[in-house]
Amino acid sequence: MAEIWDFAISIIIILGFILALWARLSGQTIGELLRDMKDFFTDTAEDAGDIPYYE
Repeated sequence: MAEIWDFAISIIIILGFILALWARLSGQTIGELLRDMKDFFTDTAEDAGDIPYYE
């Protein structure tokens, strides 16, 4: 069971490093980057409602 938690924590740490590197390269703070990502996903989800659904 401990191996699963080690793996999960490792993934979270790796994602944190990727996020920090992305923020650094884009010239934003991590907070600004997260806000932009949230806005992107929110807009994408809202736009998905405009797609007609066919059965």
